[in-house]
Amino acid sequence: MIIRTSKRTRFVIFLVLVAAALAVVVSAWPVSQRGQAGTATQPVAAAIPVMAPSAPSTSGYFATARLEQQQAESRELALDQQVAADAAASATTRSNADSQVIALGRQGDQEAEIRAILLAKGYQDAVVYLSTDPAGAVVVVETATLTEADVARVADAVERVAGVPAGNISVMAHTG
Repeated sequence: MIIRTSKRTRFVIFLVLVAAALAVVVSAWPVSQRGQAGTATQPVAAAIPVMAPSAPSTSGYFATARLEQQQAESRELALDQQVAADAAASATTRSNADSQVIALGRQGDQEAEIRAILLAKGYQDAVVYLSTDPAGAVVVVETATLTEADVARVADAVERVAGVPAGNISVMAHTG
């Protein structure tokens, strides 16, 4: 089966893939070396990061979860854009695909806004998954313990931003 796509759609898909690959490379780059590329005065031994034994970092979990979430959303967006641009598809199908593209953008914005609110409330990191049918949310926050007050704070942010009823929100803690 051959799917025809416009040059614009192929370009958008290409940009998304390049951004995802760049995110993977940057996240794997040692923090101590970011912004120091090409520094001639730095000794070679200093360029090798020394890793002290410690508890596993949860930031890897959150970075990976967000990357996987972005990749899934990008695939869905690309498919919806292909359907919306397909002249052989019915007007209703194209209209539904256009609506889905807009809904995906809104959902991504809401997930980012909720994450920003949670970071402002003092959580070290968070991943937010919103669903629309039925309206629901799963939120994973980086914290050692999760109290009822924490769950209420997280649920309040989700409810205010995305309009998800509190009974449809799951909140989980993740630590190293």
